[in-house]
Order: sequence, then structure tokens, then C-alpha cells
Amino acid sequence: MGRPGISNPPAIDAGLPHVNRLLLIATLFLAAPVVAVEATPTVFVTSLYRAYAKSDADPLGRGASRVFTPSLLALIRADRASAGEVGRLDYDPLCACQDADGLTLLSVAIGSKSETKARATARFRIRATIRTVDLALVKTRGGWRVDDVRSAGAESLRRYLSGAAHR
Repeated sequence: MGRPGISNPPAIDAGLPHVNRLLLIATLFLAAPVVAVEATPTVFVTSLYRAYAKSDADPLGRGASRVFTPSLLALIRADRASAGEVGRLDYDPLCACQDADGLTLLSVAIGSKSETKARATARFRIRATIRTVDLALVKTRGGWRVDDVRSAGAESLRRYLSGAAHR
């Protein structure tokens, strides 16, 4: 209101509290830490198999460190190094196949889960064949990773690569 005869422009008086609130909100928003949404085991496994539909699945190639635990990846790489390009592992363990063309994820089920470990079962179709793969997952600093793989008629991938089954 001010002194008699002198008035403040209403737009400035009315707008300042609104502008101050906006500046406060913007400052708080910019100062807030960025929190990454952590993937669950279900999200991790689903993303592994959805990559096949986009033809960018390369679990044994460049992206292997985002798929497997360091210890399982070391076994995979040692197998390849000992035999050249293809070692005993001459297939994609995530799909239990050599050709994943047409892979369609049907379901992902989490059997057991703790803060650092989980068991997942992925069920998918490759052309007319339905397959099931069991995954042992471990939570690493980088997120969930595959620590072992089992599929119908096959032993543990970790055991197979370590040679325990061949002794």
C-alpha cells in the first residue's frame, strides 16, 4: 500500500512473490542430487532378452562386462583365448542357441532374491521352439550381472567352463 498518494505498480508487487517462488523451486531442483533408478533383476533380465529383438544382442562381445560377473567373464575369455576364436563355448549361453534370430521373450520369473543375489528364469521362443534358461544373478557395483547359466539338458556354464565336469 505505501504512503498516501504514492502507489506501487501492481504488476511488480503481485509478480515478485511468484518470481521468488519460481527461483526457489528452480534452485532446489538444480541443487538436488541426481538419483539413478536402479534396475531390478526382472528389468535386467528383460533388457538382456529384448536386445535380441533389436538385433543388437552381443552378450559375448563388447558388451559382455554389462552382462556377466567379472569371474564368469574371465572364464568365458579364458576359454576363447585357449582355443582361438571359439572354445568349448561355441554357442550363446543366454539363449542356449547358435542362432537367436526371431527370439521373442515370453516371460521372466524371479525365483529367489536377496539384496545381492537372485535366481531368474527366462522363457522365450526362437521360431517354433520354446526354451527356458535359468540365470544366477549377482548384484555388482555396476548393477545386476549373470553369474551362472543353466538350460535344459546342459550343466552349469560356470562348471562347464572351469572344466569341473570334464575331470
